[in-house]
Amino acid sequence: MAGYKYRGKIGFISPAGDTGGCFERYALLPEGVVLIVTTLAVSRLVPEDFKKAFAMYPAAAEHLAAQECDVILVAGSLVFTHAGTDVSRDLYQTIRESVKVPVIINLETHLEALRLLSAKKIVIVTPYEEARTDERKKLCEQAGFEVVNTKSLGIQRRVEIQQLSPYTSYRMAMQAIHEAPEADAVYLSCPEWPTISIIEKFEQDTGKLVVSPVAAETRACLRAMGIHEITEGYGRLLRTV
Repeated sequence: MAGYKYRGKIGFISPAGDTGGCFERYALLPEGVVLIVTTLAVSRLVPEDFKKAFAMYPAAAEHLAAQECDVILVAGSLVFTHAGTDVSRDLYQTIRESVKVPVIINLETHLEALRLLSAKKIVIVTPYEEARTDERKKLCEQAGFEVVNTKSLGIQRRVEIQQLSPYTSYRMAMQAIHEAPEADAVYLSCPEWPTISIIEKFEQDTGKLVVSPVAAETRACLRAMGIHEITEGYGRLLRTV
């Protein structure tokens, strides 16, 4: 019988044009779990690039399925938000019908993570332009959350987001919480900016819970593969069975 060289294999469709934003994902993977990445064409966080990327998802998913991935993570929450709920739902269904492994939609994992932490009132903190943040706010409200504050950094180019310090998200989140102390949790929307190293610090410093997209997505993929290992040092969510 052929020997497997890995414990689990996650296929990741990144809307980005590079893999520069993946380093935090590797840090959260347990021993023996590997990440196989295929990328799309988004370099600017603008509608034109979102439209180009949207049509490329089915082929990207089929490519990852051919690599014998155990689960496929479909990322691109800004792309899906811009396309609209109904159109995006049709895309998810198309992908799920074309592959034979579990398909995880990144935006769904963010909302599920907030529910797992029993968050009701949230603040949303992003590196995006305000229009993109407003789209995320509307989506969260439609999902039943009360958004009590938002903060936006105003960046349009992905490469600039990747260059931010982890403490950029920390300080923006701290300001948002000071302005809205009634919030239960902070949603650090955007998997491109560094956030995982400050989650534990922020939760300890404020008593508030944090949802980082990378943490939420990684947890969902591992659970879909039957891996329930607890990851210490990165906040409450990754300690939630």
